[in-house]
Amino acid sequence: MSLRNLKLRWLKNVPLKNLTTFRIGGPAQYFFQAEAEEDLIEALKEAREADLPVFILGGGSNLLISDRGYPGAIIRPTNRFFRLAGQELEVGAGISLNWLVTEAARLGISGLEGETAIPGTVGGAICSNAGTPDQNIGQLVKEVNFIDRETLELGCYSASRCHFAYRDSIFKRKADKIITSVVLEGRSDQQASIWSRMVDLAQRKASTQPRVYPSAGCVFKNPPGQSAGALIDQAGLKGFRIGQAQVSEQHANFIVNLGRASSQDVLALIDLIKDRVKREFKIELVEEIVILSEELRGS
Repeated sequence: MSLRNLKLRWLKNVPLKNLTTFRIGGPAQYFFQAEAEEDLIEALKEAREADLPVFILGGGSNLLISDRGYPGAIIRPTNRFFRLAGQELEVGAGISLNWLVTEAARLGISGLEGETAIPGTVGGAICSNAGTPDQNIGQLVKEVNFIDRETLELGCYSASRCHFAYRDSIFKRKADKIITSVVLEGRSDQQASIWSRMVDLAQRKASTQPRVYPSAGCVFKNPPGQSAGALIDQAGLKGFRIGQAQVSEQHANFIVNLGRASSQDVLALIDLIKDRVKREFKIELVEEIVILSEELRGS
């Protein structure tokens, strides 16, 4: 079925590559930007009536989209409201994470420094519990508001119900709830101290992570007690390339797009890395990035 004569203005055949940090991906059959919860609910309803699969797109980081595109509806929440009450921040899921980190620092609210130089939106950061090994965004969450895909009703989870873990949350494990906003609880600190911690982390990331070529961030989760990047490096794969996709020479847990990488280039490189690391170290690497249209593996 298709979306016709409906309330919302859906765009057709929208290129997705420029909406991802990897700069890879074909067109979305249908695309809609939802600025408010009501728009998001209506978009989900119309996609359901048209019997179309739906993918919720945030900032496009940690994401690999097939060059064939997405045969369904891509909905991008863009609600960007921001409210400060004492040390609590109420934030729309569509707000840039980098903007939030900078604004919190300007206001003298500490806690978000671990999110420095992480691309994407607040909603995506909550879903994947973004941050450093010592400081993740889930530690600041007081509550998360969402829309239930099945009932199309609004809901709210306290932090304990979000089941935050390393690069994980209930929202990542189960795609039945779409984050619309979050309440974060920071703490007061001197602006200069916050900026100092942010600059230090940004400099460390700049010296160890690739910035010249597009990427989707770390490709694999770190196995318990191990570094995925170190394992890939020890397997002799740093700098290895398939087509225009290359294991970064700066950080082996990054795959970079040298300019014209295809999704199949990246998938082939991911499979090669997993096979080599498993063969040499008996360790199964697990992807941290989301692969949209994963059924295209091997096709």
